[in-house]
Amino acid sequence: MFASLPCWLGFRCGTIPAAALEGDPRIALLAGTGIPFVVHGRSDVDISCSYVDVDNFEIFRRLAEVLLDYGHRRIAALNSYRRFRYAAARDAGYRAAMEGRHVPVDPDLVLETAMTEEDGLKLGARLLSLPEPPTAIICGSIFLAKGVYRAAAEAGRTIGKDLSVVAHDDQLRGISAADFAPALTATQQSVEMAGRRLAEILIDRLEGRLAPEPVCEVSRPDLILRGSVGQGKLV
Repeated sequence: MFASLPCWLGFRCGTIPAAALEGDPRIALLAGTGIPFVVHGRSDVDISCSYVDVDNFEIFRRLAEVLLDYGHRRIAALNSYRRFRYAAARDAGYRAAMEGRHVPVDPDLVLETAMTEEDGLKLGARLLSLPEPPTAIICGSIFLAKGVYRAAAEAGRTIGKDLSVVAHDDQLRGISAADFAPALTATQQSVEMAGRRLAEILIDRLEGRLAPEPVCEVSRPDLILRGSVGQGKLV
């Protein structure tokens, strides 16, 4: 998938590949054409290029660490598909946190899914129906978390008491972690700001204001602790 930037500066155009893949073939393709581009996210291809990314490894590591600090050991992770570079990095961060505390990772608790409320509802219900359900769930987006909240309510579980939930990607349009009941513990980053920065770098490249070296920027979102996290216990 490419995000087009409708700018023609000196009759030149550029593009922004979005959702970088592991070994992303688009990067080699674009590098071979000479078309200016900036990648939203990073890939593991051996080609130097500009990108704007967030530290996805650190995001899931920090979310898992918060839950581990509260005594949770049965921690589920609802992640995107690991063919995407950001999802693979998040999975690695979750596993690093668990292994760092010598807590085994149960494969039944690590699920790949689309980042939708309905998938959060479906997978949340599946997790809570396990013989040994998780006491905490990490969600790759607050849309997933909204579905997990619904699944918990249907299962008679109280968020923050019977089940802890944390998520990434607050500050999405039309939904706020602070408006959940209870308010959702989440990392936050501005997708709008990331898009603006991608456009700025590409426009500067098109107008010749940048040195030939790639511009590589990685941000670390803030984590806001709210009422959706409680002490770990068997449920």
